[in-house]
Amino acid sequence: MRIHAKRALAVSAMLVFSIGIVPALHAAEDTAWQPEKTWAVVVGVLEWKQAGLLHEFPKSGRRDAQLVDMLKRRGVASDRIVFLEDRHATRERIFATLSEVLPRTNPGDTFLFYYAGHGLRSNDNQKTYLANYDITAETARTGLAVATVVDTIEREFRGSQVLLAADCCHSGALGVEAAKRHGRTSYAALTSVHPNGTSTGNWTFTECLLRGMAGDALADLNADGVVMLEELARYTEEELAFAEGQLASFVPGKGFNPKLALSKVEHPHAAGVGRRMEAEWRGSWWPVHTQAVENGKTKIHYAGFGAEWDEWVGPERLRDYHPQTIPKGTSVQVLWQGKWWPAKVKGSRLGLQFIEYNGFGHEWDEWVGRKRIRQ
Repeated sequence: MRIHAKRALAVSAMLVFSIGIVPALHAAEDTAWQPEKTWAVVVGVLEWKQAGLLHEFPKSGRRDAQLVDMLKRRGVASDRIVFLEDRHATRERIFATLSEVLPRTNPGDTFLFYYAGHGLRSNDNQKTYLANYDITAETARTGLAVATVVDTIEREFRGSQVLLAADCCHSGALGVEAAKRHGRTSYAALTSVHPNGTSTGNWTFTECLLRGMAGDALADLNADGVVMLEELARYTEEELAFAEGQLASFVPGKGFNPKLALSKVEHPHAAGVGRRMEAEWRGSWWPVHTQAVENGKTKIHYAGFGAEWDEWVGPERLRDYHPQTIPKGTSVQVLWQGKWWPAKVKGSRLGLQFIEYNGFGHEWDEWVGRKRIRQ
């Protein structure tokens, strides 16, 4: 479900996520998430009214519903969470729900807005849109402009902070919006890619968010027993670069504390669990995560694949992962929509290359993984 299409409207899976302040995690009250002061509007659209307009996504194991369950388990009151799913997520109903929920918030509260589905970017105005259930080919008129969604939050939210996150093509547009806000509300954006980037539909970004909220030791990079937002951002960036070949983005706006404590780690992982490595399968090397080590063999999970592909392998089929670096200025070819396009490398990070396409404007510059680039 990977999407690489350079067209007037680039399609992507998008979600928007805002959270706030976790109780007593060896941190001051103003630096820890308080679920009891959190409100959430969760929008998940995996099918659309107009058949054939957008690619539909599988509904089994959908992580947007898991996010709702996680919020409840962490202590967010059920009557403060609204889940608009598929055909219930029309443009009118989404904005009506925001207008109903946001004015009920109070100073000190945190707001969560989450969208999962498709995102669209228009070439003529370079705006990014969320695809509500009843969107049509007239995207600018019928879609949810990212800027309009954030403007609505800014106008009607009575609380203190908002974190925007997105798992989609061009999701970094949320970071652009977060950086613009300098009012009484503090914003931050944690997104799956930079504004010009394409994204996958593998739910990997959302899974990172869930791990951060659950207190998974993998997201506790400094091993101090607490997962902070900036740690989750770094973990997400590394995980998506490794597993999906895309560069995540974190933009803390004015007044937003990046050391926000999200969760407490209760159960550390055993040694060797969660390592990023590569495994050989039928002559090719694939990114994997280690799950267990026993009797000289390692149980692995292939990144982006289901658990049915998990297996035990010996050391002859396993090797360390070494991120690729291509020198700045190198001429390369980049795969896009089934065709290789001439480009030039502008920088490298975490095994990804920041490239510009020959003959195209900088609005097409993007970070690409090794499967999409060749010298």
